[in-house]
Amino acid sequence: MVLSPRFRFLLSLTLLASLSVPVALLHAKDDPDGAAPLIKALRDEQALVRKRAVLALTRLGPRARGAIPILQKLREDDDPEVRAAAAAALDVITAPQSLETVVRRLHDRTADSKRRAEDCQLLANHFWREPAASKALEAVLTDPAVKLEAAKALEAIDQHLSEESGPEARRRSKITLVNLKYVVLNYRKFTDFSAAMKQEAQKYQESAQELNNRLEGYKKQLQGTPDEPTREKLEQDSRAVQRDLQDLTDKAKRDLMKSEAEHLARI
Repeated sequence: MVLSPRFRFLLSLTLLASLSVPVALLHAKDDPDGAAPLIKALRDEQALVRKRAVLALTRLGPRARGAIPILQKLREDDDPEVRAAAAAALDVITAPQSLETVVRRLHDRTADSKRRAEDCQLLANHFWREPAASKALEAVLTDPAVKLEAAKALEAIDQHLSEESGPEARRRSKITLVNLKYVVLNYRKFTDFSAAMKQEAQKYQESAQELNNRLEGYKKQLQGTPDEPTREKLEQDSRAVQRDLQDLTDKAKRDLMKSEAEHLARI
């Protein structure tokens, strides 16, 4: 049986359709970790988007090797946070093994001591930003087989961290010290002011106590004096003392508030 050209063409289309796989499914198989859209985001114009994409790729580890060329360029990015994140991502992505694997092997005392010593260097070279790496090295400082290598690795990590901090971190530290000095200076001014205010308030309290004592004396005399003219005189004196006491209270409030305002203005 001879098939016509048209029939052969339709049959070929049918076979291709039955064997075809959706494009999205092919992409999913080629990129199971979803690194492709993250790599695309590395070129975004927003620094925050680039940074978040770098951090997401960092979590993929070696599975994000396709991002290495762009990450290497991002080490020269205009944004300092993107630069730092890209450098850290490259350390993790290019690391030959995961941090957990290296730590587990380092803590295995039955493993080859030479390999464990190499693991110390590996932690210092590739995982120095990870606190878990330092803890793992500190945990074997009492192990005779690798304690020296672990100590050297910790020294190298400290050096890496010191170099990464750079002038900006030192500038922030200097600003912090200046601010601390300012706080201490103002605290001393405040304590001096508090002492002066307490001394000034004490004077008013002594004067007020003297007036209260006089007022109490008049009250006692009034209780035992039947003489009307004397009673009237004592009542007049009592009212005068009460007015003096009120005037003293008002004056104390004004003077103390003024002193407080002047002190705050000098800080």
